[in-house]
Amino acid sequence: MIIAIPYTEFNPAKITLHPQIDDKRGRPIHPMSYRDTYAQFTDVSIITPPITFSSYDPVTGRIVMECHGSQHRTFNGKMVAFQKHILTHIQPEAATMSSEELDNMLQKLYNSRVLTLYTFPSTLVKLGNGTTCPISELKAGSSIRCAVRLYGVMRLDYKGVPQLRIQHSVPSIWLTV
Repeated sequence: MIIAIPYTEFNPAKITLHPQIDDKRGRPIHPMSYRDTYAQFTDVSIITPPITFSSYDPVTGRIVMECHGSQHRTFNGKMVAFQKHILTHIQPEAATMSSEELDNMLQKLYNSRVLTLYTFPSTLVKLGNGTTCPISELKAGSSIRCAVRLYGVMRLDYKGVPQLRIQHSVPSIWLTV
């Protein structure tokens, strides 16, 4: 069972980005945690509002969702603030880089009202009647909610270009009505 924070209660300023360590594969990562008044979590799991499913690519595992409309204003603002918070905490370690260079390095999960996550082809979507279906069977335009687990920021070198990736998983997706 995952304990997740509803997006309405999520406060990006309560995220701590810890000093860089090597993960179990030897890759550099900044683990993150979340401290609230009543609890501390070793990673950050949030529940999205109902969002519009656009597409899923089983080869890359990329799921694209749209966050348009006034009901997404709070979520959109918090996702932008979360990504800025990440960059603010990486900035001191990358003192030779401008904030614009760092911003360009970050592979954003949220950009221009589009949420892009990565998940496995075996991910099942919970349907309203209690059954499930593979994520590949979701239809564009469907309204879904996701539990998104954010657990660190990894430094990568892709074809000689340094990048920062927000490490995450999508442990649960369900169809909304």
